[in-house]
Amino acid sequence: MSIYSIDVWEKAQEAGKSLFDLLEEHPPPPIDETDMGTPPELQAKIERLRRKPANQAQGKGDASSPTRADGDTQGEGGGSASAPEVAPYPPPLTLEHIITQEPPEIKWIVPGLIPQGCIGLIQGLPSVGKSYLALYLAIAIANGTRLVSKTPTPGVSVRYIALEDGPEVVHWRASRVCETIKPKPTADFQAFCWQGIPIVVRANGGTTLSPQAQALVDDIRKTQKPTLLIIDHWTLACKGLKDENASTEVGDVLRVLLDVCKSSNCTIALIHHLSKANKERDPIYSSRGSSVLPASARFILCVNQPEEKEIAFLKEKADGTFIALDAVKVSFGKRPPRCYFRISPGGYIYPIATDIEAQKLHTIAEAVCECVTQTDLYFLLDDLLAKKAFKSALKSIGVSLRKKERIRGLLDEAVKQKLIGIEVDSEPGKRGPKAKKYGPIRGN
Repeated sequence: MSIYSIDVWEKAQEAGKSLFDLLEEHPPPPIDETDMGTPPELQAKIERLRRKPANQAQGKGDASSPTRADGDTQGEGGGSASAPEVAPYPPPLTLEHIITQEPPEIKWIVPGLIPQGCIGLIQGLPSVGKSYLALYLAIAIANGTRLVSKTPTPGVSVRYIALEDGPEVVHWRASRVCETIKPKPTADFQAFCWQGIPIVVRANGGTTLSPQAQALVDDIRKTQKPTLLIIDHWTLACKGLKDENASTEVGDVLRVLLDVCKSSNCTIALIHHLSKANKERDPIYSSRGSSVLPASARFILCVNQPEEKEIAFLKEKADGTFIALDAVKVSFGKRPPRCYFRISPGGYIYPIATDIEAQKLHTIAEAVCECVTQTDLYFLLDDLLAKKAFKSALKSIGVSLRKKERIRGLLDEAVKQKLIGIEVDSEPGKRGPKAKKYGPIRGN
């Protein structure tokens, strides 16, 4: 390439013309080998041309930026002015800021359970009652009804999209939920039956919202209200998702949904199936498909059938089918205790105010006191686990001997409620939970 060719290229850029048009207006002179230029001179001119479009874009319309003949911009003092620095990432949180400043307030759909602007899961085994319970939660949250020991944030809008059930099923269930909750007619709840209509479409190498979902999201943005969008269910939400185990494909769909959450002050709860093969595993990561889904969820509610001993206790209160709801993943704060619902023979769903957890604590406390002898009043956890009375008590409340952290939690809660006493082992070198000894309250 000669310096003449570079000059023509430069003039074409300045004139906004193609190189071929300019060559027609200015035919090249005969080839002169002396015009080839030295390699350093040629390289310098090429580098200047590479920088020139960026410099022109920065200085366009700025008369205060003097320009040298070679196209470089001069700053004060004649030196080359650098482009304004743009931070490549958001500013970090320094320890000084963390220590001296209060953290920003978390915005909630249901305080302590469902935050705003995120994706969550409502999951369970097939036919356990996920859709029915999700509809109950949707209407309760829209009405501000207390649930799972939490009171929803006032003024929340709820949109429920049924991708599988038709309007006759959704209407029948919703009418029975309304019989038990007695919601205000003005509560901002809407149910949509979109059989055959996806939420997200993967096609032609891209992933986007379907036209119907985009229209709904636009309407949600217009309300400017915190909104809970429940999608029933995940496996029908995306058209073109060939493999629910493929992390890349699932991740593409979740990115589209997360963009909706961030841009519209919306929380999306996806109803999803647990894997039958993995139901004995950690409930967070036993959902069907790619682990990207539960990892991206900021809250996970797990719908289960209660244990046999729990059902026996619940049936003393009323007949029907029982559902247990566990918050297995909560991003902020302490997880609420398991709660229960009853579906009556007529199809009505009721929350159950139960004292099962209190009953477990009293059983544990009584077992600890039974272990007391004239010589031994207080026991380490390992010592209690060797006592027949204590092992029988754990079996009666359905707690495995291997779940030491769960047992220790029950003992600590019993201490907190002043059902039993506690002292710390004074043996040198013992610290932490292993040093705790449990026994009757002094003076009893």
